[in-house]
Amino acid sequence: MVNHARDLLAAAKSVAGNLPANAAMASAFEKCVLFSLLTAVVFHTAGAQNATPNVHSLSEVVQQRGRGERVQFSVSLHDTPDPPAQIVWTHNGLPINTTSDDRLLLSDDNLSLNISSLVLLDGGQYEITLNSSGEMESITFNLTVIAAPEVQETSPLTLAQRVSDSAQFSVSLLGTPDPPPEIVWTHNGLPINITSAGRLQVSSDRLSLNISSLVESDAGEYKIGLNNTGGSDNVTFRLNIFAPPKLQPAKLSLHRRVGESALFSARLINTPYPPVTVVWTRWEIPNRLPSGAHISSDGLALNISNLTYQDTGQYRITVKNTEGEDSRRDYLRIWMPFRPTLANGGGAFTYREGIERNSIRLETCSPPASVPLFSEVDSLRWERNHVNLIVHTFVNESRTLPLTWPRGGALAPSDTGTYICVWTCVPDPWQRTARSMPSLDQVRLHVVPEPRVIKITKNQTKTSLNVTCYVSGEDVVIHILRVRGEFYDETNGRTGSLRATYTQANGYASGAYRCAVESFTFCNTASNRNTVERCYLLPALADIEVPQYAAPTVDTFSTLHTDKEPGDNATFHITLTRTPYPQPTVEWTHNGYPINVTSGGVILSNDGLSLKLTDLKLADMGFYTVSVTNEEGSANATFSIYNPGML
Repeated sequence: MVNHARDLLAAAKSVAGNLPANAAMASAFEKCVLFSLLTAVVFHTAGAQNATPNVHSLSEVVQQRGRGERVQFSVSLHDTPDPPAQIVWTHNGLPINTTSDDRLLLSDDNLSLNISSLVLLDGGQYEITLNSSGEMESITFNLTVIAAPEVQETSPLTLAQRVSDSAQFSVSLLGTPDPPPEIVWTHNGLPINITSAGRLQVSSDRLSLNISSLVESDAGEYKIGLNNTGGSDNVTFRLNIFAPPKLQPAKLSLHRRVGESALFSARLINTPYPPVTVVWTRWEIPNRLPSGAHISSDGLALNISNLTYQDTGQYRITVKNTEGEDSRRDYLRIWMPFRPTLANGGGAFTYREGIERNSIRLETCSPPASVPLFSEVDSLRWERNHVNLIVHTFVNESRTLPLTWPRGGALAPSDTGTYICVWTCVPDPWQRTARSMPSLDQVRLHVVPEPRVIKITKNQTKTSLNVTCYVSGEDVVIHILRVRGEFYDETNGRTGSLRATYTQANGYASGAYRCAVESFTFCNTASNRNTVERCYLLPALADIEVPQYAAPTVDTFSTLHTDKEPGDNATFHITLTRTPYPQPTVEWTHNGYPINVTSGGVILSNDGLSLKLTDLKLADMGFYTVSVTNEEGSANATFSIYNPGML
C-alpha cells in the first residue's frame, strides 16, 4: 500500500513539472495530492483491519461423549468482517457435507455445528475456518466418542472333544472400543488362572483362548467378558468332553411309616457327554415303580408319596450314555401301621388360666388292640408340640394313658399347644427294633390368659387430659371411667386393640380415673369339657390420680422467733396445707441469701420443709425465709434467731 502511494506521488510531481512556471502553485499541488493519498492509505488500512475475523469459542474445545449421544460446537464473532467471511467446517481435515448425513446440522449463520446419534467414527478433530479477503481465523475442537466393546464369535459356540484333544475359543472386535476394554475369561463362572507354562493360553490381544491336553474337568461354560466405561459385551462358549456318567457312590437306606413319603436323590459327580438317560427300577424290574412314584425332570430324584407297606424293596438308578454307564442301589423299609387311638377322638378345647391341671380330663390314649405287648419296651406317651410331656411304660398289662401333666398346679398360657399320643412298640419280636407311631387324632388346647392392666398413664395440662390404659388378654373391652362411676369413654378391644385412651380437651375434672378391662372369651368348664361359659366375669382394675392445679399454701408448726445461746440447735418446720400441683420447689434463705446446705451445721429434710441448724454461731443469727413455688403461685414463711447475749 505504501509503495503504491509513492508511485502516485511521483506521478503527481511529474504533472506539476509540466504546469506553468509557478513554484508556489506546483508545491501546493503536490501537498494536495499527498494529503489525498495519506487519507486513502489510512482509510484503506482501517478497512483492511476490519476484514480480519475476530472469533472465540462458545463451547468446550475438548469434549467426550458416549455413542448415541449428541454434541455441539459453536463460536461467535466479536465484530462483523467486511466483506463477510467465508465459513468452512472440517472433520479430521476433510470438509463436512451436511447434506449427505442428516445427523449433522449447521446453524443459519454457520457458526454452530450439531451432531446427533454419535457413532464411533464421529470422534476426532473438528475445525471451523473463517476467511475474509484472505484474512483467516480458525478454532479447533476435539471430540472423543466413548464406545462400548462389541464382539462376535469367530469359533463355534459349542465344541465336543475327547480327553487329550485341544480346544480353541475366539472372538473378534467390531470396531475399536475407546477406551480399550478390560478382558476377562471365566470357566463355569470363575476367573481362569492362566500361566505361561499351563495348558490354558490366551493370545496377545486376549481375544483367543487355547486349551491343550483336555481333561474331563475342562468341560463346562467358557465366557469372555469385555468391559470399559462405555459398556460391556460377552460371548459364552460351551465345551463338552466325551465321558461316561459317574454317580456319587453313597447309598440310601430309608425307614418310613405307612402314609409318609420317601425321596431317593442321586448326584452326578462329573459332566458326562453325550447326555445321559436315567432308568429307575424296583427289585431290578423296570416299570414296576409304586403308583405314588414321581421322577424329577432331570431323572436323578425319585419321590414316592402316600407309602404303603408293599412299597418296601430295593430301588436302583442307572445312568448311561454312549460312553458307558453307572448305577446305585437304595433300600426302603416301611414300618407297620400300628397307631394308638384316643377314646374321645381328640378335639379343640379352651380353658381359662388358673384352673387346676389335674381337675380336667381331656383324653385317654390306648395302644392298638391287636398288637402284642412286650412290656420292657412298649410304651405310650403324650407329646405337646412334639416335646415329651409324660411317658408311661406298660406294667401289668395296663393299656391306657390319660392326658395329664407330670406335675400339678394351675393351667398357664404356656400349656397351649397340640397334644398327640405316641405308641412305641416292637412289632417284630425277633428284630427287637422299637418303632414309634403317633395317633391320627389330636388334642388342641388353648389356655386363655387372664386379662390384666399392664399400666395406666396420664398426660395432663391445665385445659386437657389424656388417660391411656394398656392391657393384656384376649377378646377384651376396655373402659376408662371416673371412680364415682361416670363413664367418660369406652374402647372396644375385640378388634385386637390392647390400648384405650380417654381424651378431654376443654376442661376436665380432677380426681381418680379407673381402667377396667373385661374379657368376653368363652371357655370349656373343668367339670364337663362339652360345656362352655364366659372365662372371666370380673374385670381387671387399675386407678390413676389426676390432681387439680393449685398453688402451695404453708403453715408453721415451729416458733417464728427464738432466742438461742451459742452452741444451741434450732429447727424450723413448715407443712403444706393442701397438695400443690405441679410439684413445687422449696428454697431457704438466710438474711436474703441462699443457704448452702452442703456446709456443716445445716440439715435439710428430703422434702425441703424442715431446716435444722446445729452448733449455732454468731453469724447464724438473723432471718430465715422459706419459699414454696410452682407455676400457680408461691407461699413463704420467715423465722428469726436472736439473742442479745450473742452480740
